[in-house]
Amino acid sequence: MVPFVQQPTFEIASHTVHLFGPLVVFGVIIGILVARHRCKVEGLDVNVGYDLMWHAIVIGFVLSHVIDVVAYHPEQVAQNPLVLLEFWGSLSSFGGMFGGIFGMFVYFARGGRHLTVRERWAYVDTIFYGFPFAWIFGRLACTFAIDHPGRITDFPLATSLATEAAHEFILSVYIEAGQVASLPGDAVLARMGFHNLGFYEFLYTVFVMVPTMLVLGRTRRTPGFYVAAFFGIYAPIRFLADFLRVGDRTYGGLTFAQGAAVVATVIAGVMMFRLKRDVTPSEATKTL
Repeated sequence: MVPFVQQPTFEIASHTVHLFGPLVVFGVIIGILVARHRCKVEGLDVNVGYDLMWHAIVIGFVLSHVIDVVAYHPEQVAQNPLVLLEFWGSLSSFGGMFGGIFGMFVYFARGGRHLTVRERWAYVDTIFYGFPFAWIFGRLACTFAIDHPGRITDFPLATSLATEAAHEFILSVYIEAGQVASLPGDAVLARMGFHNLGFYEFLYTVFVMVPTMLVLGRTRRTPGFYVAAFFGIYAPIRFLADFLRVGDRTYGGLTFAQGAAVVATVIAGVMMFRLKRDVTPSEATKTL
């Protein structure tokens, strides 16, 4: 099993900085660079691409936090509505994705009105193409922060519960979920592990999502293709992985992320059907 490692920290000007933040920032930079390169490959205006990216990033991060608090911790909003403004706090993956899409709509409504529908989809595609490359570092940050802990298991890729620190961590998770009575005794628990879902997504991104995008990117695609491809690759896996979570708030038996994954999968399917119907034979054979 994978050893339990507490999130590394370091001091900057008497302030404790957790590794999560720098990794997320680095991921954003990588995503921007990849999307920028994609703009050049597709013959698009890089400046327009930058403006679109920053609308998606800023509004995406803001709504990522707001949606996370509302969907997973509504009691915090009832106690203190100002928690919605603590943008440095908890984040929702799908909240950030849908928030980023909303940010792009804002850009097109304000500064991108001159673009045709096809051009808009082409620019959006550059961001979705670059997203998995950024996601590597986002999910690596989640791996170290262990902010997506799952159930105890003997799965080989699980995080080991052999140490006292790991034992205390998973105990706190189960206590918060109100499921501590379901844990086995200490001797059995020490031989087990728990699902670190951030780590699993990190592996999936590195070995499936990024390679898939690199292969797909070798052929000229109809605008909108990478939006559908991203959601089609990511959403079903996220839907299944959320069944491994411990005590997450559910709606009709599903977490917010699972509901969002269903919506994203349907969107991906509809878009792929329409793209396949609209593509011409000459477009299907063009390569970069």
